[in-house]
Amino acid sequence: MIYLFRATLPADIYRKMLREYFDLQRILEGLTKGKEKFAVLRKDEDVTQLILALSIFYRHVITQFEGAGRVMERLRASDIGVVQMGTSKLDGEVAKQMDIAIRQFYGLMAEFRIPKEVFLEHDIKKYAKLLTDYLKAQT
Repeated sequence: MIYLFRATLPADIYRKMLREYFDLQRILEGLTKGKEKFAVLRKDEDVTQLILALSIFYRHVITQFEGAGRVMERLRASDIGVVQMGTSKLDGEVAKQMDIAIRQFYGLMAEFRIPKEVFLEHDIKKYAKLLTDYLKAQT
């Protein structure tokens, strides 16, 4: 499922996400193997993988966009409209595109009633529990 994000991300960010996805997926599979309380994660494997990919996307992209948006708000308050770092520019148009992506992501979360806590959790055992609770509530 992580491959869905390839087209829109810089290669270095995508590689980090890919590595994290497969590491966490392997750990999650080992953690849930043979445990009845996590049976729903194995039953809905595609959904489990998609939400794991969305969680990683949230941590690597959405949180960065939110931080950049807060920086742009402060800069605009000081009448600074553009920040350039190397060849990258952060300006009003880029901030607008990031805001659109953030709103779309949160809209997807709301549409499928995925609790934000699932995306915020870094401990894989707690993540598995939260995801299990979410999937059980959907059935």
